[in-house]
Amino acid sequence: MKERIERLQENLPAHLDGVIITSDVNRRYYLGMASTAGTLLVTRKEAVLLIDFRYYEEAARTVTGCRVVRQEKVLDQLNQIIREEKLAALGLESGYMTLAEACRLRDGLSCQVDFGGEMNGIILRQRAVKSPWERERIAQAQAISDKAFLRMLEIIKPGMTEREIATQLEITCLRLGSEDKSFDPIVVAGPNSSSPHGHPGFRPVQKGDFLTMDFGAVVDGYHADMTRTIAIGQPTSEMEEVYRIVLEAKEAATAAIRPGIPGDQVDRVARQLIADRGYGDCFGHGLGHGVGLEIHEAPAFSPSAKGPVEEGSVISVEPGIYLEGRFGVRIEDLVEVTAGGARRLNTTPTSLVIL
Repeated sequence: MKERIERLQENLPAHLDGVIITSDVNRRYYLGMASTAGTLLVTRKEAVLLIDFRYYEEAARTVTGCRVVRQEKVLDQLNQIIREEKLAALGLESGYMTLAEACRLRDGLSCQVDFGGEMNGIILRQRAVKSPWERERIAQAQAISDKAFLRMLEIIKPGMTEREIATQLEITCLRLGSEDKSFDPIVVAGPNSSSPHGHPGFRPVQKGDFLTMDFGAVVDGYHADMTRTIAIGQPTSEMEEVYRIVLEAKEAATAAIRPGIPGDQVDRVARQLIADRGYGDCFGHGLGHGVGLEIHEAPAFSPSAKGPVEEGSVISVEPGIYLEGRFGVRIEDLVEVTAGGARRLNTTPTSLVIL
């Protein structure tokens, strides 16, 4: 993890002497160790982790490229470093910090504390481009997710409730090697499937339903994310047509991905195709989002995503059409942005499955 810290040091803005990182996810990114507490101070000269008794022994043994100090009185310890290194201004990862925490640091530290979002953006841009090691962990999590989906096709039967299917999905991922769930699975069927982020309920799935499952596994803290919509019994011709449109939009958008393309342009490919087929008002969310240590992170494919995507990013591609109170379809794959375009990380087919 030393290289990640060094890159952060290189990217420190001229008006800042360092940054204070307190969020679990960013500490893990820079240190490689999971913990629920700790303060990481990265200056131009060094990185220092202040961590309490619960994690100190593990941190001292496993963290590299960073001085590990047992936390006693964190503000006093930070101020001592500020005096020793003559630090004039420190930035905060403002997107991960409560106002109360930021004010505590501003009022308790003997230097200027920058509340602006500049450091937050620098950290997120660094995390957006995954190392080969990170991409391998995401691919492993995605492989577990794909296997779980195939297992679920053997389990799902008419009469099972959305909640039963969601529970079985979580258990299946864990049995296949996931350390956790990426998020609470979205399992919605029939009229409930028109709600993109609906909650699994007690309605039994029945013949004639579309069933949408959005879920993911986790490996070494790195998330996967996939969505499949399947049919319970023979779907109507309208349902089949909507499915074909969503699949075509996903494939067209994926084909457009390349390093340097702005995220809104990729989103526009799928959105325009869906609109041209008469369903423009039925696709109300962004096309995709970055995936890594968090299930939603930079970069993004959306109408407001003006920045370019970079080689090494891992992003979801998930168009959908939702007909209120009737049915919905969403198909989602994870892709890695490569020099030659997009490499699909999923292995399961996206053709319509009919159970």
